[in-house]
Formats: sequence, structure tokens, C-alpha cells
Amino acid sequence: MRQNLQAGEDPSHPRASQEVPLEHRLEIVDALGECGADFSATPGHTVRGISNYPPLAAGYPSGRPLDIMTQLRARGLLYGADPTKITPFWNGLDLKEEKLLGDFTLSYYIEKAEAGVKLSPTTEVMAWLKKLAAAKGIELKETVQKVEEKAERKRVSGEEKKETSVEKG
Repeated sequence: MRQNLQAGEDPSHPRASQEVPLEHRLEIVDALGECGADFSATPGHTVRGISNYPPLAAGYPSGRPLDIMTQLRARGLLYGADPTKITPFWNGLDLKEEKLLGDFTLSYYIEKAEAGVKLSPTTEVMAWLKKLAAAKGIELKETVQKVEEKAERKRVSGEEKKETSVEKG
């Protein structure tokens, strides 16, 4: 009996039977974003077999379910991915046409901002988020202000703890 293999497959190195769960992928994107990774970078050239899709392409056209790609794109937008970036293989994103992407991005923005995560969306993405939030009756200024107040309280309480430990020492 012959084993069915696709071109380029090596039978001594079988494919993994499970993909990385979405939660882990999102954690990886968050870790990269918090480290300051450039989410608009491309290799800048095309090498045989490797195209220059930007990270925002998130596996396009891999056939992955749309909501998975959309959630990965949403996270990338929060860390500075440029939706207007065009390469020979990628036409960018038209944010006005991306309802599902908008829902995920706004939800993640609020979640991450309230958790105190430093986000860096582009000016265009931030304006888009403000419009989406206004349409849902959410004021992002309030969310950002709450986050800044929470960070200030943490900073002040940290200073108080330092002063107390210095006094004891």
C-alpha cells in the first residue's frame, strides 16, 4: 500500500496532526507587540517560494477560517500594523468594509487598554476605532482615561511601597 504524499513531503517527517490553538497564537502576537515588533514589515524582496506578505495578511490565502484570520489581524492592528500597506501580493485592507474585523479590533482594544497593555495603533486605525465605538455608544476617551488613572494609581501605590520599605530598612 502506498502512502499519499503531497509534492515535497518527506515521509520520515510527518505533518503535525494539530494546529496551534488560536489562544496561543493571540498570545504570541501580544508578546511580539509588547516587545515592539514591526507589524508592517515585509521581507522587502521575493525569494523563490517565499512571498512578501505583511504580517497583517495573517495566512491569506491559507484557507483558514475567516474568523481566525480576522482575530489575528485585529491584534496586529492594535500593535501598529498598517492596513493600507500594499505589496505585490497583498492589496491591504479597506477598514470600512471589514465589519467582523472592526468588532474584534474594538473588543480587543477595550480589553487590552483596560488591562494596561501599551497599544500602538496607527492614526488611521485609531480614527476607525473611535468611529466604531461612537456607533456603539462607547466613548474611547473614557476607556483610555480609566486606563491612565489605573496606571497612575499603580505608580503611586508602587512609590508608597518603596517609601515604606525604605523607612523599615
